[in-house]
Amino acid sequence: MIISHDRFFLDKLCDHILEIENRKGILYQGNYTDYRKKKQLYQKTYQKKYELQQKEIRRQEEIIKRFRSFNREKSIRAAESRQKSLDKMERLERPAYNEDIRLSFHVKKHSGRDVLKVEDLKMTFDDNVLFSNISFSLKKGDRVGIIGPNGVGKTTLFRIILKELQPAEGSVSYGTGVDIGYYDQEQTSLTPYKTVLDEVWDDFPKLTETQIRNTLALFLFKGDDVYKPISSLSGGERGRVILSKLMLAGNNFLLLDEPTNHLDMASKEVLEDSLADYSGTMLIISHDRYFLNKIVNRILVFEENGVTEYLCNYNDYLEKKKKQALLASIGKEEGKDKTKTALKEERKRERQERQKRKSFLQQLNKAEESIQTLEAEVQELETLMADPALYQDTEKMLEVQRQYNEKKEELDTAYEVWLELHESKDSVE
Repeated sequence: MIISHDRFFLDKLCDHILEIENRKGILYQGNYTDYRKKKQLYQKTYQKKYELQQKEIRRQEEIIKRFRSFNREKSIRAAESRQKSLDKMERLERPAYNEDIRLSFHVKKHSGRDVLKVEDLKMTFDDNVLFSNISFSLKKGDRVGIIGPNGVGKTTLFRIILKELQPAEGSVSYGTGVDIGYYDQEQTSLTPYKTVLDEVWDDFPKLTETQIRNTLALFLFKGDDVYKPISSLSGGERGRVILSKLMLAGNNFLLLDEPTNHLDMASKEVLEDSLADYSGTMLIISHDRYFLNKIVNRILVFEENGVTEYLCNYNDYLEKKKKQALLASIGKEEGKDKTKTALKEERKRERQERQKRKSFLQQLNKAEESIQTLEAEVQELETLMADPALYQDTEKMLEVQRQYNEKKEELDTAYEVWLELHESKDSVE
């Protein structure tokens, strides 16, 4: 049994996820990715069940009220009978979900095609060489992740790019119109004695207090929370303050140094979704492998004597490393022969996988379309059932009720098909 915020680790190791939320525990089968999909489906279906039950309760109460209004012995008995059934109904609790931050990065002005060029950087402290031979470049829209062991100088590289440090050798140059926003993992950009409100407002003095407070509310700073001093905040709360300033700034080039370090899981996923929609350029230092998988399309492996670049996300980088290690263990000549055969087989497998994925996506799209159609039909029948005039015609009422029950069963089946497809999605991908 493991407590962890490392989603990549949970994905690789766990076959069940227990979530404790609002004083309740729910056990989901599968790894972390499976849990996220199933939780979304659970929330959606529970919300629908709750709404349908509330509609049914209101409908029954209206019928009871109508029966009582007739003021006849028979109608009163019918009302009391329905009331007893209603009192025995097992009421679903109102859905209660924890509030998440809301975040949307935008670009106020676009940069030119060339964003950053780093050439032959070398950094020393006293007589000690921290790193050397560091060269790479970024184009507009690149999403680059930097990985490497602690202490190799990744944060120092950022400080050189920001012109806060002067390298021993080499150069850093920006393209046209580059506007940098920086997320500092040490959170030293914040002023401890300032309040949350002043920390943000001082950076954006042209905005009104209402605008600043509305922005902070998106990051869960509400009411008197905005008057808390920065020094009293947790690491996660400070991280949310920095993110609020980045959102307001609208930079076109983000330098993010361990942006998920202090965030809870829900906030990490909101951050990931917002960065996925960001149109600017990103250079990210992170040990969060799940985060890197979702965001970056290039990996720079940072070492003391240079960087090695991989045009992929973190998972693909691991696969390439495995292949490199395998080829290195084979004799040179034998390795050449096997590589040709392996490449031919790999192309064949890739064609088969593409076809398999195409077929799977068609099934998934069909299932989702079926759900949308059935939900619309159920909604239409619910509208009919909410009309008091329907109950003047018993035969029509029974027919509508029959159709409604059929469509509900079809919708439940469609959800089950959709869930089964999603559970097998990882094997297809």
